[in-house]
Amino acid sequence: MSRAAAAHGTESPRRERWHWVALAGIVLASVLGNLYWLRQNIVLVGRDSTGHLERTLKAAEVLTHVNPSSLFAALTIHDYRPPLLYVAAQPFYRLFGISLDSAQLTNVFFSRWSSSSPTCWAGG
Repeated sequence: MSRAAAAHGTESPRRERWHWVALAGIVLASVLGNLYWLRQNIVLVGRDSTGHLERTLKAAEVLTHVNPSSLFAALTIHDYRPPLLYVAAQPFYRLFGISLDSAQLTNVFFSRWSSSSPTCWAGG
């Protein structure tokens, strides 16, 4: 790359595509590794993870019939922790059934989504 191109932050399209392909490969390997671990791990360690699982199950129960009052109840299940994690687990429960693995897919999704965010890789 020439100094002028480096000063303006322009790269060849081929090199830029390579970065995105490498990033997609890293994210895919990470997701596959997490899914493998979820299948192999059968032991919950500590109280925190079981507490989160319990609250996602409460949210599933509250959201069996979605209406404004059930959404409010789901968003106020816990008075200290933010409710997004508990509500975000619900699509995975609906797709794959209620299980520990389904609940943990929420963590896989959010951790991979945040690590592949363009702002994370763009230095912003």
